[in-house]
Amino acid sequence: MSKRKIYRILGNTVWLLLIAGVVVLMFTSMQVRETKPCAGVIINIDAVEGKIFIEEKDVRNMLAASVGGNLKSDIHQFDLRKMEERLRKEIWIQDAQLYVDNEAVLHVNIQERVPLARIFDTQGSTFYIDSAGMQLPISRSDRAEVPVFTGLPALNNNNKAMHKQAIAAVLKVVSAMQQDEFWDAQAAQIEYLPGNRFELYPAIGFHTVDLGDTSDMKNKLQRLKLFYQQVMAKQPIDAYSRISVAFKNQIVASKGADSLRSVDAAQALKLFNQLVEQSKNEVNATAIEMTAGQGRIVQEAETGIKTELPVTTNNKTPAANNKPITPKNNDSVKTPKAILSPNNNNN
Repeated sequence: MSKRKIYRILGNTVWLLLIAGVVVLMFTSMQVRETKPCAGVIINIDAVEGKIFIEEKDVRNMLAASVGGNLKSDIHQFDLRKMEERLRKEIWIQDAQLYVDNEAVLHVNIQERVPLARIFDTQGSTFYIDSAGMQLPISRSDRAEVPVFTGLPALNNNNKAMHKQAIAAVLKVVSAMQQDEFWDAQAAQIEYLPGNRFELYPAIGFHTVDLGDTSDMKNKLQRLKLFYQQVMAKQPIDAYSRISVAFKNQIVASKGADSLRSVDAAQALKLFNQLVEQSKNEVNATAIEMTAGQGRIVQEAETGIKTELPVTTNNKTPAANNKPITPKNNDSVKTPKAILSPNNNNN
């Protein structure tokens, strides 16, 4: 046998011994670690915009319950997969990942569900929903800054399909609103109506917006925003009592009653114009041609193609009451920072 072959055999033998040694050390280390008691628990909750909807103590209690009540037990008594499954049963937890480091510390990574809207149904119950329509209970830890929808049919055995359709319609409206931060500030409350229709009550202004059904909702909100920027910003804040974007490529505005002028309209108009100015750069509107009773918004898109949106002004004051419907329970709708409430005194 040549020396080269002998050296090759010796080299291979050394490498095999080294690999076997590493495996033995790893196995021994794992055994030693698993016989150690848990040195601590580190919980990391992936919060939604810094808001925590499930408390750390609740996570600890669930973990403790899954290991017989003692989180200081030996590591080998921890079934990490079952512990993860237990955590995922919590409605606010979308996912949970657990691992133990070399210091016998249990690490718990929690991903919360993301609330997209808050719902008040016709029986006064309130809850959040996420992108899958999952109903999430109101958290005692924090409150989500999300659109508020009222008037949805309450869930019972007789209207499960109707309730599901209403939730799906809400998600379509929320999806359209999420594409423009303008509506985070301006949409105070949205009322659900039969036929999957919606009315919007703004944070600034004393009018009602008829959004119609969920069809072409993104375009409807763009038209409404353009109307705010180019028409209402130049009018008294109470000039219109009702605005409708329910019909394709149209905006119908009804004149408001003089009684609404008892509010602090100057301050409301100031806040409204500030809100509008923040969003003007997002829309390239070139001109407005107003005539007696009617007008047209001429919008120039980035392509250079002009589209005309007809605006009809109705001088008659609607007989309907424009005020939002107050939830029946004591958990009132969150009031946005920018909202101005009408003065109760008639001056």
